[in-house]
Amino acid sequence: MDSADFLIGDKVCILLGCDFPMILRPDPGARHLVVGNSFVSGLEDAKGLLGPLPEDVTCSIESQHSRWIPIFKNGKTDIETEDDPRLPAMDDWECLNPNMLDSNPYGVLQYKNKATREVVKGNPHLTPDALRARGVPIESIFLA
Repeated sequence: MDSADFLIGDKVCILLGCDFPMILRPDPGARHLVVGNSFVSGLEDAKGLLGPLPEDVTCSIESQHSRWIPIFKNGKTDIETEDDPRLPAMDDWECLNPNMLDSNPYGVLQYKNKATREVVKGNPHLTPDALRARGVPIESIFLA
């Protein structure tokens, strides 16, 4: 896809669960058509949802267990981690399938709350409610 595919009025959207910003075209029926994915400088590394990385932290993407993993490196300490420094610690949650066994072919991690025993798919700090609590404007969009 190139810029000739875009029309005035198309929207760049961060869709939860997508790896790239998506170009959506409003449809007359209050729905949106998916034009395609895109790269938008300044929105990489989830900056569109979580804001910029701390000054001394960089992010790289590595392939592990058939999925792409962000690796955050602290330039002062040289410590690397999969834990995004912009999110709260996962102290209250336990990852149920960190090794991405064959029972999880799509790479969606599951977490269990240690206190309530609730199980959720995906990072519990990235749910729409959790993002709204951080001040991220979340909107429901219907795709045609």
